[in-house]
Amino acid sequence: MTYIRYAEGFTRGEENFNTNLQQTISLDPEVVENTEFGMRSDWLDNRLRFNVTLYKMTWNGIRVTKQFPTADGDLILATVSGGKARAQGFESEMIFAAGDNWRIDMGFAMNDTTYLEVGDNSPLTPNTPWGFAPKYNRNLGVQYDTSLSAGGMLTLRGDVGYSSSFQMDPAIQRQSPQGEPSYSLVNARLRYAPPDGDWSVSVFGTNLTDERYITGGIDAGQLWGIQFLDIGARRMFGVQLDLEFGR
Repeated sequence: MTYIRYAEGFTRGEENFNTNLQQTISLDPEVVENTEFGMRSDWLDNRLRFNVTLYKMTWNGIRVTKQFPTADGDLILATVSGGKARAQGFESEMIFAAGDNWRIDMGFAMNDTTYLEVGDNSPLTPNTPWGFAPKYNRNLGVQYDTSLSAGGMLTLRGDVGYSSSFQMDPAIQRQSPQGEPSYSLVNARLRYAPPDGDWSVSVFGTNLTDERYITGGIDAGQLWGIQFLDIGARRMFGVQLDLEFGR
């Protein structure tokens, strides 16, 4: 099955009074135009599923930061309209039943983002990627299911995911071109389900290599000399019990 899709989204305009500038700043509506082409397919007697999506998104009127000079020579930052940005790329996924007991999942995505226009007196520059937008993402999962002689099902699964480097704050792209480093996360899980299927128990481990990575934050290095970061979960082990009711 193939398809093509076009959609638009928008935000409302706003009137914001900036107390530092003592003036009202008008923000125009933002309009996002998104075109998408995709394919959904099954192969090899439905043992292989392959899906792919290509997309291009244009963001008109994106709100950007502008520097306003003050009478004493300082600079005040405020949000204004007038920017334009684009994102384009593709996402793909594959699910393969390699045998009676084996399942393999794979995914790959490429996301190319850039600011096309940023207006005047902005710390941003054109052709700068968006913040927190890694260009590449990959994942691989392998699962093995087996029936036990005493009854019940045992499932062993391992996953690894990769994210390429990215900029936390695109405004400092020129000072820190390398951005945040790429990272990989490795997870594993062993699950037992009894014959009646009303409950299951799992032993799992996440971020087994104890990778240090960030999931969000603000770079205030130019203002206060520090960064505020949301740190991803460190290595963790656990036991999970699942119960089903009302069957």
